[in-house]
Amino acid sequence: MLSALAAALGGSASGATAFGARCGTPVRVELVTRGTGRTAEEWTVLEAVLPAGYPLALHIRRHHWLGVTRVARGGVVDLPLGDAAFDRAFLIEAAPEDIARPLLDPGARDVLRTFRRVELDTVAIADFKVLRLAIRGWIEDVSAALVAIDFLVELGVRVADVYLAVDGVMPARMAGSPLPPPLDQRPARPVPAVRAVEVAALEAMRTRRARRYMVTAVVAFVVALVFGLFVLPRL
Repeated sequence: MLSALAAALGGSASGATAFGARCGTPVRVELVTRGTGRTAEEWTVLEAVLPAGYPLALHIRRHHWLGVTRVARGGVVDLPLGDAAFDRAFLIEAAPEDIARPLLDPGARDVLRTFRRVELDTVAIADFKVLRLAIRGWIEDVSAALVAIDFLVELGVRVADVYLAVDGVMPARMAGSPLPPPLDQRPARPVPAVRAVEVAALEAMRTRRARRYMVTAVVAFVVALVFGLFVLPRL
């Protein structure tokens, strides 16, 4: 499947990964296994490069009981989109908020709803950022993979369009390509600096939270280990 997908994308396949481009956007698809043994899960991870110059942070996944507890305790900022069913089903962390809301329009929400287990994230890689869609299970059909890729590419294209609608920043991209050209066109107005600040603040909050969770997990492991080694034998 990956070889056929790479051919459709005009790229190549290596191991469990296919590379290529869709409508001028570099894309990558990888079949991965998360966890080991009985906890192992198969996931399909798809990535599309986002246009540079438009700050954006998206972190979306379905709610679970632990996540709901963290939201209730104030540990997570869950962005409401005004779609009651979607807001109940999904945790949405996003910035800038007034860019994310129109970007996650009914069409985008309908696509995410079709997956029982799904994650959508923006991820920084070197000096660029990708939109990453992770779907539970390995996609084994080329057509299904292309549908998911097209969703990512279209969502990335719309980032510049949403910025134009909200901030009046003209999307600078060549016909047929979602990526801004490097030299010949520039946004008519610069993206407001506050946008990058909003994105950085969200990512910093997530990093701090992840560190707290890691510390808590280590402490719990040490306590359990000490209890098992020294307390239980004496009971």
